Amino acid sequence: MAMSFWTPRLSSATKRRADGGMSSCDTEAEGLRAKRSRRLLELVDEYGEDENFMGVVEVVAGGVVHRMNPLLLAQSDVFRGMLTSGLREAAQRRIELPDVSADCWRALYAYLQSGEVRVESSTAVEVLQAAHMYELAPLADAVARRIADACDEGECDNATLLELHGLARQLQCWKLAESAARGLIADFQATEKALA
Repeated sequence: MAMSFWTPRLSSATKRRADGGMSSCDTEAEGLRAKRSRRLLELVDEYGEDENFMGVVEVVAGGVVHRMNPLLLAQSDVFRGMLTSGLREAAQRRIELPDVSADCWRALYAYLQSGEVRVESSTAVEVLQAAHMYELAPLADAVARRIADACDEGECDNATLLELHGLARQLQCWKLAESAARGLIADFQATEKALA
């Protein structure tokens, strides 16, 4: 489901506070980076001497080959499993992601590399699905919150809200499902009022 569903404007959740303090978005980003740092330290303790996590691994996404540190990939239980379970990916030191676009991979890479959540409206749904598929829960949660904010601010049309509601239920992103449902109800009420 590749669609652009919200306008590229800053929502109130992403604006800098006038007094220079941290916005909720900044606080969220700091918390996400702290969780990621703790996880990386755990991975180094657990796999630092494991030869499966030495050198580099090639990741092919969007038709482009990217070279990555395997410990960074190990943040994902799925990628870690590929590198440790004797699968073809471990032997070849190459992970192919044929269903991941180059733009989606850039968002996954930014998170794996630095803990940043970089998502555009055109790839947000794909990034959310990929984060769930590769078990990157903190990234999935952050992207779901951003999509929910767009729903709450009325930046999504009805068709998109319906698709998002179904996807959110499938992925069990209940806050996103609630935001999509609120958007649908608000639109229904506005239409009813206009017809009255």
